[in-house]
Amino acid sequence: MTPLYEAVIFDIDGVLADSEPVYNAAMQSVLTPLGHTVMEEHQRAMMGLGPEDTWRYLCDAFDIHGSIAAVVDAYSDELLIQLTRVHETLPGVRALIDALRQRNVPIAVASSSPARLDRRPPQRPSAWVPHSTP
Repeated sequence: MTPLYEAVIFDIDGVLADSEPVYNAAMQSVLTPLGHTVMEEHQRAMMGLGPEDTWRYLCDAFDIHGSIAAVVDAYSDELLIQLTRVHETLPGVRALIDALRQRNVPIAVASSSPARLDRRPPQRPSAWVPHSTP
């Protein structure tokens, strides 16, 4: 029997794990000391933006001056801390991964997150790593 799929590639955010609250918490951790709070209107305006464009928008919206790169770095540092708190996959993910492995379907994970978030294995949340061994 020919498999339906040669391989499956998963996105992390919103597919394997509910990471949106983590991203929001990291963002707010950077903004709160500056006296700012992200509101729903800001969330709508930032939807689909990458990290630099998001922070460019926020710096404009809140009249924050200085280096965008420095703010993005502060956010990325906080995000790394916050991501260590994601320990569970979304419902059904582990069962799906187990089923794919039983059928010998290769799996991979892709992300549009900045590379520095993907290259620190000691701090990677367990939700990113399937619980059974290959």
